[in-house]
Amino acid sequence: MNNFVAYFYKMNIKEIKHHNKYYSFIYNNYLYHLYPLDSNINVNNMINMNRKLIYHTLVSEIIKNIYGSYLSNFNNQSFMLIKIFVSTMKKISLEEISYLANSLYTENIDINW
Repeated sequence: MNNFVAYFYKMNIKEIKHHNKYYSFIYNNYLYHLYPLDSNINVNNMINMNRKLIYHTLVSEIIKNIYGSYLSNFNNQSFMLIKIFVSTMKKISLEEISYLANSLYTENIDINW
């Protein structure tokens, strides 16, 4: 997977960890998760929701690969790379919670950020 990340995202990483459903690594002091995607996931809705949330609050960001795509394919499997903006020192505001609860997205969604 190190070569996959180096090729598609031009990130040379030392160590990548495999978890139950995703991979994780540190690059330039940021945590990244690399998720294999099920074919039944509506990627466009996920990307649109992520863009709206980024505009209003600091959340995880879906990263484009070197080809400008949010999906990278390897061995007939699509992957999505997510940059995690997490700080244990950051407090979550009531405004952020309110925005997430009243999001403009109206379809049923089951995304594990």
